[in-house]
Amino acid sequence: MKEVKQMNPAACRAIRALLEKELPGILYESGLSFDLGSARYSDTDVTFKVKLFLGGVDPAQAEFEKVCGLFDLEPSHYGATFRVRGETFTLCGLKPRSPKWAVRGMNANGECYKFKESILTEIRNDAIAAIVSGSK
Repeated sequence: MKEVKQMNPAACRAIRALLEKELPGILYESGLSFDLGSARYSDTDVTFKVKLFLGGVDPAQAEFEKVCGLFDLEPSHYGATFRVRGETFTLCGLKPRSPKWAVRGMNANGECYKFKESILTEIRNDAIAAIVSGSK
């Protein structure tokens, strides 16, 4: 990575990529995993919200597995991909207490978006198609 002279969106993305590449190796021996959350920056600094987890357990996935049955999904649907307006998203969470915007999807840039529950129909249909075609 080049020397950073000013914090801007491009520098923050480069720093995030570096952290996502290097932190797993650093934390591996400790038995920890991490979630690199939102970032805030000014001209001279950037702050990332970092969560560390014991035993390599992803709390978002654990929560998904607890509530997925409420949405007629299986734990294996965590991480499923779906498309909205030409952009691909990864299913990364469900919020049963948010009935209108209960589905969370992450785009390729790591940005999380809220979706209506109706998007789950596409995910279920894709899973069924994969089983029928034998690709899963």
